[in-house]
Amino acid sequence: MNRDKARVAVYAMGGFYLLYLAWQMYGELSTAGSEKPLMIGFMIFFTIIGAGLAGWGLYSGWKTARDRMAAPEPEEASENPEDKSDENRLE
Repeated sequence: MNRDKARVAVYAMGGFYLLYLAWQMYGELSTAGSEKPLMIGFMIFFTIIGAGLAGWGLYSGWKTARDRMAAPEPEEASENPEDKSDENRLE
């Protein structure tokens, strides 16, 4: 379970990084020369993939937190020997 939570967090961070890269590329479009169409293509690609990864990561994290809050915690077994009435009963 912890491995899945870590994987979702890494995907979300990667998505935000791709969005950041797309924003940086948008700022550099004015100085681009012949590579402007290539930059626009990758900017669109990074925006779509980054938004998808970030949105999926945030949604999965929210869903996991919501499920954890809704599920009751299991009761722990008591270590007190007096509570084990079947084992300590004198017949």
